[in-house]
Amino acid sequence: EHVKAQLITPYFPLTLADSTPPVFTSCPAEIYAIKEENITWTDPEVSDNVGIHRIKADGDQIRNRLLSVGAYAVSYTVWDFDQNQAICAFLVRVFDKG
Repeated sequence: EHVKAQLITPYFPLTLADSTPPVFTSCPAEIYAIKEENITWTDPEVSDNVGIHRIKADGDQIRNRLLSVGAYAVSYTVWDFDQNQAICAFLVRVFDKG
């Protein structure tokens, strides 16, 4: 009598996680302005190997405004789909004329 062998292949679910954070390819340097100047800058550029999921801008509301003398922090935080993050941060410094 012949015996049939049956091959059983185990199944293990595999989840791959991305550990590479996004990279800012451009981020404004510190900005200096006189208080009568309109403050503006070019948006930072960012790339990621799996794509950007979320962007949070803090301090962006000072863009295209006339500001009082002082230092203003601006930051952009981005997350990819695996929650890796990168931060672009800079200061806007406003001085009195003269």
